[in-house]
Amino acid sequence: MKRNFLIFLLGLLVIGFVPVKVKWKIFKTNNSDIPDNVIISTAIDHNDFKWIGTETKGLAKFDGEKWVSFYTTNSELPGNSIYAIAAEEDFLWIGTYGDGLVSLERDSIWEIYDTKNSDIPHDYIHTISIDAEGNKWIAVGDSGVVKYTGDEWLVYNDLNSGMPHNVIYDIEFDTAGVVWFATEDGGIARFDGEEWVVFQTSNSGIPDNWVADIAIDDKGAIWVGTLGGGLAKYDMSAGPGNFWKVYNMENSGMTNNSVYSIAIDSAGNKWLGTGGGGLVKFDGDSSWTVYDKTNSELPKDFVYSLVIDDNGNKTIGTWKGGVALFNEEGIQ
Repeated sequence: MKRNFLIFLLGLLVIGFVPVKVKWKIFKTNNSDIPDNVIISTAIDHNDFKWIGTETKGLAKFDGEKWVSFYTTNSELPGNSIYAIAAEEDFLWIGTYGDGLVSLERDSIWEIYDTKNSDIPHDYIHTISIDAEGNKWIAVGDSGVVKYTGDEWLVYNDLNSGMPHNVIYDIEFDTAGVVWFATEDGGIARFDGEEWVVFQTSNSGIPDNWVADIAIDDKGAIWVGTLGGGLAKYDMSAGPGNFWKVYNMENSGMTNNSVYSIAIDSAGNKWLGTGGGGLVKFDGDSSWTVYDKTNSELPKDFVYSLVIDDNGNKTIGTWKGGVALFNEEGIQ
């Protein structure tokens, strides 16, 4: 009888035991091998490895267990300020701030493109995006954008195109292959290969001409993160007069009007990295959730860069707070 009772209790314990899923993992210089706590850029490669670029301490890769760093003294990396990272099969494209463009093949073959050995017009790289045909679109200093086809460098700036400003912070592509540009003080521009269209405060509903990031959802709506006007949505399907909708501290759950990064998860939620208001989740309709230092493990409320993998894990690059990995359902 006692034996049966003990077996019954043991069964209850086994059935009742539910492992606790870890939702946050924080990596700083004092608890990990990341090279710096100022994270400027983030990316995920085809192996699901997370990459970070730091302001002055080089590049680092996380394979899920350990961090490996690359900098000028242990690799062929030409500079330690990494402002842009873009991944494609077997290649990582790295934009340095002052030392040109770098391609890294399988973590071992380095190739440098700078103003001394190529037709790239500037050695300061703000952002890199890769289109469906494999062309690299690179925002270069105050010289606009260069499209690198692998054979030639095609430059678009305010002198030879409809580009409204020569400092570009983000480049994205919609499902039709149209290229969208986020500019420093010129609003956003779209280029379909022939025609340029510019959206600014003077001719549209965009709330600010300083645009830090753009994201495009699966319905084709353009989400625009500005550095003073909050978040804006441009949706051609909404009909005339309703193309633009603005979300800010006055009319939404946002706690800061500076949106530095936007990422969209598989459920269509918009995740915003703000310049002091933490990480914000928006379902695109009416639900807002803010994660900051007061209610979560986010190490800093200034979120500079953000990417989401296929499992919904967010890699969050903060300003002076290192890297946070986060998943509401538990990191996978």
